[in-house]
Amino acid sequence: MRWRRLVDDLPVAVVAVSPPGDRISYLNDRAVAAFGRRRHDLLGTPLMSHLSVDEWDELIPRDQLASWSLVQLAAEERNEPTADRHAMVIRRPDGSSVPVVMTRLPLGRAFDTGEESDVASDVASGTVTSARDGRRPTCTGTSASVAYVLQDGVDGDLLRQQLQLLLAHSPVSFALMDRDGRVLIGGGGEAPAAVAGLAEAAVSSVFDTFANEAEIIELLRTAVSGCGVALITDAFGGQIDVTLAPLADPRGEVTRVVGVGVDVTARERARARQADVARFAHQALEIADSATLWRLAARTLAASLRAHVSLWDVGAETPAAHTASGPGLDPPVAWTSRMAAHLSGTGNVPAAGDIRYPSVLLGWQTLLVGVGRGSQPERVIVVQRPDSAGEPTYGEDDEQHVRAIADVLGSAAARLAAERQLRHRSLHDDLTGLANRAALLGHLDRVLGALHDKDRRVAVMFLDLDGFKAINDAYGHTAGDDVLRAIAERLPGAVRPHDLVGRLGGDEFAVVCSGVGDCDEMERLAHRVIVRLGQAIAVDGVAHAVTISAGVAISGAGLTNPDRLLNASDIAMYKAKRAGGGQCVVYQPWMGLENGRKESG
Repeated sequence: MRWRRLVDDLPVAVVAVSPPGDRISYLNDRAVAAFGRRRHDLLGTPLMSHLSVDEWDELIPRDQLASWSLVQLAAEERNEPTADRHAMVIRRPDGSSVPVVMTRLPLGRAFDTGEESDVASDVASGTVTSARDGRRPTCTGTSASVAYVLQDGVDGDLLRQQLQLLLAHSPVSFALMDRDGRVLIGGGGEAPAAVAGLAEAAVSSVFDTFANEAEIIELLRTAVSGCGVALITDAFGGQIDVTLAPLADPRGEVTRVVGVGVDVTARERARARQADVARFAHQALEIADSATLWRLAARTLAASLRAHVSLWDVGAETPAAHTASGPGLDPPVAWTSRMAAHLSGTGNVPAAGDIRYPSVLLGWQTLLVGVGRGSQPERVIVVQRPDSAGEPTYGEDDEQHVRAIADVLGSAAARLAAERQLRHRSLHDDLTGLANRAALLGHLDRVLGALHDKDRRVAVMFLDLDGFKAINDAYGHTAGDDVLRAIAERLPGAVRPHDLVGRLGGDEFAVVCSGVGDCDEMERLAHRVIVRLGQAIAVDGVAHAVTISAGVAISGAGLTNPDRLLNASDIAMYKAKRAGGGQCVVYQPWMGLENGRKESG
């Protein structure tokens, strides 16, 4: 009795049912009012004969609820509980309907009193039979097994509206679809085409609204066939992370598909650009020349930014450019001259890592970033894109990407510069800047190997300063070094333009001459060198008179090896020095190479 009074006072409709067929054994006054029928017309009738499934009920699809007993039977066979909440509609005799949310509450032993009483007081202890004599029906003695609470469906509609509002403002697209592609509830996303398509599909089908997205349509068909989908695909002008989960009824037939789409365009672009930077950094480590490095940097940026890219060597007297254009993009008209003029202007070159947006070309937005170190970089990256109706053409991610490539480019350029310096020092004399012994021998080996004309030969002129030790002893090594530098400056002007001049060490110099005709030609050249270098050299106000001893050796029989040819010219030079200096001697076979001053130059 107490339980009945409590249920009668509840602000919701309560219905108790008993097997078989879930026949109504008890219902409170609110339930009677909700059904719009008299109490005795309801008692003993199947509950589901007065209800139908709301078309918005997505917890269990409509075709699965064609028979309430079918759902219960399928669950019992799988030893699983049936669903507890459903959106339903009460069908009234007058043709009206009332949306309700029906919650199933199994009745336990606490409600099985075993009393026989009227239905209103003992719904928990027995079922009832319908009474037509005007009295309230009484229990039959069979216990009620389940009670249902029917709440006003307006609350559910409000919840649905709130959920739809939430989805509409979500950056993630969500949709619950039937197998025909009609969206039962859904929305959200960042791609306008996807948002519009989901909205239209509420009254049509995603197979129609997304007809132009072939990949999406194929994935939807895959999900409807029963296969789940989880992958990133190109769609709606970007990249979408798509997840589709098919929902099957107890018979295993797909009736619904849950779809989630996340626009990952920015994320995937960032990943791709990180990969581009890593790949460029790896390639930059292997590149041995600057020109190849500049071209690679321009191509990398042009492809990833879809822009016209040029790299300018602003450290040169005239800025030079290495260029590349993104796919389907032609370079701006007259861009080279205008960009060169801009970069030549005072203060127009950005510092290393700085970003600038100068107005250079009408209809194009230009981005500049300095490459190198400090406020005066040697190079500038120029990125140009067509102006997009006044909107910013470059985002923060674009700037970060250009800076990353610029940092790698600057480090690679510094490495190449250091390597060039090391190579230069390995092949040049530190004091004079002339080629050293290794460079002379390497060049001599190449020109000897390239000899094809029997009438033209290769010669070596070996030079030694007479009396140089006296200058060092009298004026010090600093003065001696100045004299050597002065000789190094004069010597290239005394020989032919294509001859290689080098310092072997101490006061010894050498000249490698290719394309020599005969001994007379070399003797004339040696005499010119002796005269030019014999002019007084002023150091700290002191004029130093220097004479030169020259030895010449010309390639031929027995003199086809770089070391032997150099040694032969050395022997000839010593013959000239012993003859009094200031003269030239040409090596002759009788001078005996094996008995010379050195076996190796």
